[in-house]
Amino acid sequence: MLSKDPEALDIYHKELVTDPLQRGTIEGVFTDDGTGYYMPHHAVVRADKLTTPIRPVFDASSSSTKGDLSLNDCLYPGPSLIANLVGMLLVFRTLVNPLV
Repeated sequence: MLSKDPEALDIYHKELVTDPLQRGTIEGVFTDDGTGYYMPHHAVVRADKLTTPIRPVFDASSSSTKGDLSLNDCLYPGPSLIANLVGMLLVFRTLVNPLV
């Protein structure tokens, strides 16, 4: 837990807030009335990983208040990118010398 490890909390804050702000990956949104949406997140700590021992995980399926839409609800899902398995099997069976 990050609250028990101040060093890990500093690393998490740097990777989650400071670095992305400097790179322009994220930006602060300020409104006059103080309303806004803050996506919930938590840290995943894996000491055995060399590249990312601490990484943020965001919950885009949560809504700010009950009954509101989440970020996932507002995104266009797009077409399914998984190939039609039945169609692939039928084409495979019709080939004389199928390659695997």
